[in-house]
Amino acid sequence: MPSHPAIIFATASSAARSARTAMAARKRREAFFSPGLFGEPAWDLLLALCALEHERGAMRVTNLSQAAQIPATTALRWLAYLEAQQLVTRSSCEHDHRLQLVELTDSARRLLSDYFSEVTITLGCPAS
Repeated sequence: MPSHPAIIFATASSAARSARTAMAARKRREAFFSPGLFGEPAWDLLLALCALEHERGAMRVTNLSQAAQIPATTALRWLAYLEAQQLVTRSSCEHDHRLQLVELTDSARRLLSDYFSEVTITLGCPAS
């Protein structure tokens, strides 16, 4: 990933736009297919974090599960897996230790940015 702060922000912003587009496409897919047909909660969590994190910072688990449109219990189970894969980190909120905050790791940000760049090129779409 580029090391200049302006380039990093532009890359994060581009990845966030791509993630929002992917989330919208997944939502539109439900008009054609049963929502239960495609279950990818880990991907939904990564997309939601990518789309929202650079605007909101670390997200509460409850807000993240709502943004990803998955039950909180499912989110918690998959967040444990994503954390074991070193794609997200979880921490306690400094104001309320009962709340867990989640954010992407630098590695996950880089992977998502690279993925969206490649998909954009592969599909022949203009870069965001």
